[in-house]
Amino acid sequence: MKQQDVVSTTFVLRTVNSLGWSATMPFFAIYLDVVRRLALGSIGVVYLASGFATFLSQILGGHLTDRFGAKRVMLTGYACSFISSSLTGYLIFTKSPVYILVTLYPVFSLFRGFSNPATSSLIASLKERAKMSKGFSLLTMGGNLGFGFGPAVGGYLADSLGYAYVFVFSSFCALFATFFALYRVRDVPKIEFFEQKKGANHLSLFVVVFLSFFVNGYTYTTLSLYAASYVHLTNSQIGLLFTTNGLEIVLLQLPLMKLIDKSLFLSPSIAMLLTSLAYLVVAFSHNFFELELAVVVSTLGEILLAVPMQTIVAQLSKEGNRGRYQGYYFSSSSLGRSLSSFVGPSSMQFFEPFYAWCAVAAFSALLCFVHLKQKDIRKFS
Repeated sequence: MKQQDVVSTTFVLRTVNSLGWSATMPFFAIYLDVVRRLALGSIGVVYLASGFATFLSQILGGHLTDRFGAKRVMLTGYACSFISSSLTGYLIFTKSPVYILVTLYPVFSLFRGFSNPATSSLIASLKERAKMSKGFSLLTMGGNLGFGFGPAVGGYLADSLGYAYVFVFSSFCALFATFFALYRVRDVPKIEFFEQKKGANHLSLFVVVFLSFFVNGYTYTTLSLYAASYVHLTNSQIGLLFTTNGLEIVLLQLPLMKLIDKSLFLSPSIAMLLTSLAYLVVAFSHNFFELELAVVVSTLGEILLAVPMQTIVAQLSKEGNRGRYQGYYFSSSSLGRSLSSFVGPSSMQFFEPFYAWCAVAAFSALLCFVHLKQKDIRKFS
């Protein structure tokens, strides 16, 4: 595929996949809380299991991308996602027992994340760092464009038609992605098993990725539950918070791209400081506008975190292990976010929310110094 085709195709696929996933992400937790009266700690366990399923799927997706090529992995992930989304919507509509729903949701998450390493490996195959950074920036923009509109659509559907239709919408997004990948993604040369490179050991880098996205993950499930249960926002208002997150990334990602490319070393550290500040704002928030301010600040931190870290991982990979490296990146980041979906709600259940948010803000500030000392990140100073 030509470089322009690679970027435009992956942009559309990431946008549509994110649109379908983000429509469900905050509102399934709210559905379990408000409609099914599940304890916040139990909801956290569901999302932790979901994160572990995503963790495994993205490692597997990365390995299979190197072995069978990106297109096959994408088609498998999107098609299975369509089936699992449709089934989840049907079970919600028929008011099936809650234990069936919470068992199926990790399966839904498994297939949603399966194709991400394959999509990103196409960008990682670009030769020049500047083009790679631009590709990942556009990929991030696409994901957050979908994330910007997905929660707004999900909130509207949940309020007007019911929670089942949120998953119906998600299934249509997966169906579109399946056919789009079928006709637009060209097969790439597969790497035979004996040619696949193991690469150097960058375990400590992926641990830092995990911890960084553990902190970043509080912006999503934990914040949505806090907004619903403690600040008493409506589903539509919560959707608008996430729309702000997505649109801010769309508007600022490209303008900040040159700065990010020139400061890969410092960007993640600044991101952690901004995230710390945002969570302190959340700790003192009592209304929609204060939470909106916190989301604006934390989103700026996310912009300075995601693309630099993914570019560093891609730069450290080689032909034959790009899929796996992207799989390790996505599995580390998704497991971190999912663990925060367990720790965050549980901490608010056992401690005052004010202290829970202050604690994660302090941990985020500490990670600023961890980024400055990490050996693989320091190579780009």
